[in-house]
Amino acid sequence: MQSEKWKLLTSEELQQKIDEDEIVERDWKQLDLALNCEKKNLKRAIEIYESFVAVSAKYPLPYLRLPIIYRKQKSIDDEIRVLETAVSVFERDKDERNLADAAARLDKARKILEKQK
Repeated sequence: MQSEKWKLLTSEELQQKIDEDEIVERDWKQLDLALNCEKKNLKRAIEIYESFVAVSAKYPLPYLRLPIIYRKQKSIDDEIRVLETAVSVFERDKDERNLADAAARLDKARKILEKQK
């Protein structure tokens, strides 16, 4: 019975896991770069974060940082767009903590937009 629990991976399954790990490592390097670019090259940071939002990536960082950046730039439409994507991603990934935060921030951003109209 114990052997069933620890079944051996086929070479294809092993390669797939290696490939997935490499993708995750590459993504985290990009997110770390974006975080560092926020201080010196905000435009580049936004580009990196937006590349993750565009594919509904599973990492919370772009959905947490971009709305803050857009709020500071008074770009409420972009803030709302990113937060809507965040809510969708966090629901998909069953990330309750970040979902509650994103939903509250989205509600606040929508209220700000309404006041501007």
